[in-house]
Amino acid sequence: MITIKGVTYPSDFEAKKKIIEVGKRMEEKGYVIGGDGSMSMRVGPNAVWITLLGADKGALTQDMIVRIGIDGKQMYTVSSKTLPEDWEWHLEIYKENPSLRGIIHSYPPKINAWGIKGLSIKQAVFSPAIKKLGAMELLQGNYNGQDISMQSKYQKGVILQNDGCMVWGENIVEAYQSLQAAEYYVTVMETTNKCLDRTMQDATREDYTVPIQKERIAPTYHGELKGVTAIVSPKSGMKEESSSAVSVSKAIEAPKVGERRMPHIEEQKQENVNDKIRTAVMEEVVHRTMAQFNS
Repeated sequence: MITIKGVTYPSDFEAKKKIIEVGKRMEEKGYVIGGDGSMSMRVGPNAVWITLLGADKGALTQDMIVRIGIDGKQMYTVSSKTLPEDWEWHLEIYKENPSLRGIIHSYPPKINAWGIKGLSIKQAVFSPAIKKLGAMELLQGNYNGQDISMQSKYQKGVILQNDGCMVWGENIVEAYQSLQAAEYYVTVMETTNKCLDRTMQDATREDYTVPIQKERIAPTYHGELKGVTAIVSPKSGMKEESSSAVSVSKAIEAPKVGERRMPHIEEQKQENVNDKIRTAVMEEVVHRTMAQFNS
């Protein structure tokens, strides 16, 4: 590590070493394809190490990484080398957020597919890493380096439709961890969506069987309301049920063991059975209460 004007940066040696290490980890995870993408680390106010165009991220060597200035001019090279197509994006991000030290542009398959489908990553909390990642915006259309860099102060990366994603951090390892978290988020969401799809498909089958649940006691009201039906208040001792009471009874009637029937699909989508029971019972209570006050 080196300190320049009170600001700490990784050394040239450390930067190249970390880029090579993270490149290997990305290949092991299947986050790279061919020579696509790029990686960089900032080592000073005016110095960045960045991988060359088409460099194999899983087998990087020091000669596949070049030092450039914030103005894009190459350093420490006898002859000019071919920079990645997105090198200007890296520099725009470093200019926008000087606290960043590492950037990765990669094509993890699930994140890439997520972007192609026009989806972004939403804030979630189903793991500490996902919570730390936060949201990742989807950039569509003719975006540029400035559009991407504007997100660097508020998010840990962006999804680029048809172009993978870019992530960044206070070091390149942190950027890689954001990449892992984003790919994990998409994996979990896709798995969840598939489970929901299968459930809905099962519910539309003609031979669908309503799941048998353990018997539950219907909620009761134990107040002193006169005239409340037995289903609402067993203490009332009423033997006759009103039409509204009958409707309540039907609402809570459970399917018989082995009974097979087609569920009402729209009803399944919009109402939960327990909510329906509670609503029916409360309507009965309100009806009886109002009738008592009006009499």
